[in-house]
Amino acid sequence: MTALAGVIPFQIGDLKSAIEVVRRLPGVSGSVDALAVQTEWNGKTIRVMDPISLLTCKLELVASVPQENRHDVPHLKILLPCVRAFLGEFLQQVKRGEIPARHWLGAANQVLKLTIDNRARKIAGKHQINWQEILPLTAIAKSQNDKIRRFQEQQLEQGYKKFKGVSI
Repeated sequence: MTALAGVIPFQIGDLKSAIEVVRRLPGVSGSVDALAVQTEWNGKTIRVMDPISLLTCKLELVASVPQENRHDVPHLKILLPCVRAFLGEFLQQVKRGEIPARHWLGAANQVLKLTIDNRARKIAGKHQINWQEILPLTAIAKSQNDKIRRFQEQQLEQGYKKFKGVSI
């Protein structure tokens, strides 16, 4: 399970929520600090986990921890559009020349590997999760970058061929 270090409650309007501070995440190797995304919020700099690391963690928890009284499956489903948007924004940075394509490709390949293995396929079947929805397929198809086009033609099409009735 996660190593919860603390909870920071906050409220935006009528919405009450909390930020969980963790020291490690199941399934995620390396430093949690190195995987954090830094952003500004309410005049303060905050660091949050990137959606791909959260996806990795939730997959591990769904696969290894009994889900009674847990919310890992709904969180996993919520992460599909979050990861897609994250990769879509990341792809826009490649298009604008702000980052090299290899950075995006590393993230996209990580997501592809996470979602095509047997464990992910079993989870998808059991919990009605459509992994093909996790990648920004329209944006990938429109990309003019040669490396990203090769990714679509090679890894992406090969990776999802295992899924019946899916064409990329």
